[in-house]
Amino acid sequence: RRGNLNTKMGGGRRRAAVALLVALGSAFESGPGVVVERRLACRGRVVERHRLVRRPASSQDDEEATELRARAAALREEVAALQAEAEAVAASKEDKAEPPPVVEKPKPQPAPAEKKVPDDWIEWPDRALACLPYLLPLSDVLPYGRYVLIEFPLLAVALVGPVAPFVAVINALPFGSLFLFLALTSQIRNLEIPRFTRFSIQQAVILDIALIFPNLFGELFGAFKLNPPEAVIEPASTTVFFACALSIVYSVVMNLRGQYPDGIPLVSEATDRSVGPF
Repeated sequence: RRGNLNTKMGGGRRRAAVALLVALGSAFESGPGVVVERRLACRGRVVERHRLVRRPASSQDDEEATELRARAAALREEVAALQAEAEAVAASKEDKAEPPPVVEKPKPQPAPAEKKVPDDWIEWPDRALACLPYLLPLSDVLPYGRYVLIEFPLLAVALVGPVAPFVAVINALPFGSLFLFLALTSQIRNLEIPRFTRFSIQQAVILDIALIFPNLFGELFGAFKLNPPEAVIEPASTTVFFACALSIVYSVVMNLRGQYPDGIPLVSEATDRSVGPF
């Protein structure tokens, strides 16, 4: 019995030793940092053992790690050199860059000044021709000045004396004023005539048209058989006469000086719009 028991115990120990060797071999094969767990059966009891087995580093691994560190250091140095070179190039470009050109806003140009016709630009024949159209309003305004011309004959001589033959011809012809009015009106748009002359033609026509309104009032009073007192007719006729006569004298003087007679209120503005810029 004792011999059988020893034989059995010896077989169990041998099995335990073999299991331990197998566990150690698997631990070396698994690599460093791996925990190996094995259950060993010894004499009917289960024992859990934890062992950390590390594989010793070889000289070849150390050489590879050293080479990798050297390469990493070389790459860091190369990146730092490239970054410094890029910064230097950018700084040089900023120094050489020219400032953007300054765009100046266009200054508002003043309105062109009105061109004044010099005195020596208008020829004397054109000046004299520009005075002739005012014979039309002069021949039509003389009846309104009968009160003044009778009381002041010298005024009649000074105003009508130089042009009395022309005025007499116009009044002697049937519808002389109408024919002269139509003739002057047809020449207003004739571009062959200088604008200086056409301006006076148009202004003389407008003055003659303005004389239609007081004549119209006189005909209306006659149609309704109204006889206004002389205290109203005389100052009204005298006012019309002086307004038209002074406009004619002013226009003739300005024409002889070679300047546009554009100072008559309302009339000159309408004349300038009718003639146009050319």
